[in-house]
Amino acid sequence: MARSRSLCLAMLATGHVLGGDGDQALSVGIQAIESAETVKSVRTKDRLRPLERAAAKHPDDAACRTLSEAVTSFVTGRDQT
Repeated sequence: MARSRSLCLAMLATGHVLGGDGDQALSVGIQAIESAETVKSVRTKDRLRPLERAAAKHPDDAACRTLSEAVTSFVTGRDQT
C-alpha cells in the first residue's frame, strides 16, 4: 500500500509542477518521499525521477528547486546540504 501511495503522490506532485504550482508540488512531493522511505523498492525511486526532472526545469521557483533537491537526495541516498 505504501508503494502505491508513493507512486500516486509522485504523479500528483508532477502534475502540480507541470501546472505551475510549485508550492503544492513541494507539499505533495515531500509526502511521496516520506511514503517511499518506508518501502525498499527500486521502482519507487525510479518513479520519483520524472518528478525530479520536472521540478529541475523550474530553477527560479524556490519550491521546485527544493523539491528537485529533496528527490535527488532520496534517490541517490546522499544529503544535498
